[in-house]
Amino acid sequence: MLYERIDKEIHDAAVNDDRFALETLRLIKAEFLKYRASKEALKTPICDAVEITLMQRMMKQRSDAAELYMKGNRPDLAEKETAEAECIGKFLPKEPTEDEIVDEIHSVISRLDLEPVKRNMGVIIKGVKEKYPTADGKKLAAVVSAMLT
Repeated sequence: MLYERIDKEIHDAAVNDDRFALETLRLIKAEFLKYRASKEALKTPICDAVEITLMQRMMKQRSDAAELYMKGNRPDLAEKETAEAECIGKFLPKEPTEDEIVDEIHSVISRLDLEPVKRNMGVIIKGVKEKYPTADGKKLAAVVSAMLT
């Protein structure tokens, strides 16, 4: 799980006196702990997929904040938010290519014995997300929609 890896990285950052990395890693750990204490954790215990989702949300928040800071003429704060997003992104698996998504769509359709029609789109997307939790939802939906009749 990413939680243990983050703990190790926190220790390494503290030993190396890397204050920026230490602060960012502590933010990630705090987000995981907050999730574990939430009611949502009772329904869905923390696992790799949940950790990835939390980290993706954190990256998006930082990217959005950086964009707003740039519009507000605060490049110093935008740079900090961008650096935090990059630090968080180092722990996420790479996003699948379109070819990998197409292959997995075919795999899900054949594995679940589904007809390639629009009404099965949700089931297909869910199946692809199981293998590729970091896949962009909009991109995935567009690819699935284009493949179905």
